[in-house]
Amino acid sequence: TLLLENVNSTDDYLANPFYMISYRYLLVDDAKNGKGLYELRGSLSNRSLRLITAMQWASLSAANDSYAASNPANTCGLISVGKESYRSNSYGFIDLNGQFVSDGLCFRYVRDFTSDGVAIVQTQDELYGLLNTAVEAACQSIQRVGENLYAVENANGKWGLMNTEGKVLVECRYSEIGSFTNGRIFVKDGSYWKLIELDGTVCLERIQDYRIAADGTLALERDNRWGVVESDLTQVF
Repeated sequence: TLLLENVNSTDDYLANPFYMISYRYLLVDDAKNGKGLYELRGSLSNRSLRLITAMQWASLSAANDSYAASNPANTCGLISVGKESYRSNSYGFIDLNGQFVSDGLCFRYVRDFTSDGVAIVQTQDELYGLLNTAVEAACQSIQRVGENLYAVENANGKWGLMNTEGKVLVECRYSEIGSFTNGRIFVKDGSYWKLIELDGTVCLERIQDYRIAADGTLALERDNRWGVVESDLTQVF
């Protein structure tokens, strides 16, 4: 039941259908009324619950798996909420006071905030962007490929790279973005892969296929033959 005024043991507030975000906040899921957010108050031996959001959301989730409401600098202190129907879904973000920080439920799709402090969102026009930056939602697709590094697809199906501030690092000219390793990234240009720096400088090219070992050593296929390249790009073909 949600008719809880006081919680007298830690077992009570950790039991289903509760999901603990941090020592201070709980997500509560009620099958009949929806999902809501509670703030825990008081000592461990005598907790009280303050309802922050109404039990109205079909979707309500913390910013990320390591969410800590007591440290919103790492997570932006925001929670995604949404309503879903067979016709369409709509989502937005609220702060820990239950107030919208987005223009209501204005997104068609949202991802939770990453450790970079941004969230991938899709507008009702089916364009993607990064929330909490100056980046406009003007991409066909966005994927996080590394810390503060995102692959973006333009309207012509070409891929490039930008950071969380929206700065374009590599123009959208490649057919595919591959793996990020040791400060460099694989990109596909036509039938071949290239390994480039984040400023677009080409380090290795004419690569048919590649594998990356845990220590950063590269196994590369070129001219139907495989060889090894160390992480410092010393070639051992």
